[in-house]
Amino acid sequence: MKWPANKVNQRQFAYVLEMLCNFAILHFEYYVPVRAELSRWILHRKDPYLSKKAEEYFNLLADTFEKRMNESHPRTRSTRGNAG
Repeated sequence: MKWPANKVNQRQFAYVLEMLCNFAILHFEYYVPVRAELSRWILHRKDPYLSKKAEEYFNLLADTFEKRMNESHPRTRSTRGNAG
């Protein structure tokens, strides 16, 4: 395949990246492998459009993961070291 891909193939690849992201958001047990796949696409500099789309989905996935972790494991303020 020649890179950068033509517009039709770019749309299809972007759709697959979006599906991967959405799948991992629904099934966080796949967070690590999907994140790894998206990171590989970010490094695919022969197609800047797909690289950028992968970065957008990578950031969305990371933001969603962090938000859910913060919601399910809220940080509590430590009272250690306080004198009162």
